[in-house]
Parts: sequence; structure tokens; C-alpha cells
Amino acid sequence: MIGGPAHKVAAYIGVRLVEVQTREGEAEAYRVNGPDRCFHCKTELFSRIEQDVAPVYGLAAVAYGENADDGRRPDRPGSRAAASITRCCGHSRTRGTGQGDSARQ
Repeated sequence: MIGGPAHKVAAYIGVRLVEVQTREGEAEAYRVNGPDRCFHCKTELFSRIEQDVAPVYGLAAVAYGENADDGRRPDRPGSRAAASITRCCGHSRTRGTGQGDSARQ
């Protein structure tokens, strides 16, 4: 939604906001709505970013946020999806400390 909250925050802090069109709904594995649906959704999102966005903006890496234990939790497969994308670099926030540490480099 153009003019929505994310656009307002981006304008306020002076950064570009890029919206990415995804098509996870076209994937049968996603539509079954199984416990791994997040993996398929994130795979589609990260793939679109890597293939469609990163080359246009000259991005060597794409950072995303995750919880410190996401890589170990089977119910949080987004980090597995990100690991399969060359340019993704996770950034974990350690719970309760407010301190972040790099999950993948």
C-alpha cells in the first residue's frame, strides 16, 4: 500500500523502500498449507529479492532479521530458506539482551 506506515517510516529516516512482488500462492507446496509453508513463502521472497531486486540495486548481500534460535527450530524454517539464497545474511537478536549477533556471514 503506497503511503502506508512502512513508506512513512522509510521517508522519515531517509531510506528507499522497495516492494517485492511474490508468487508463493502459485506453488503447490505452499498452497497445501502444511507446517513447512513458511519455508516455501520465505524461499519465494528471498529468491525474488536475489533475482529481481539485488541486481537492480547492486546489492552484494541482503540482510534479514531472525530470532537467535530460528535456525534450530523446525517450526521456524525461514532461516533454512534464507540459507539457500546466496546473498542472504541473517542477523539474530538475542532475546532479552537487546544485543544482536550475526547468525550467518
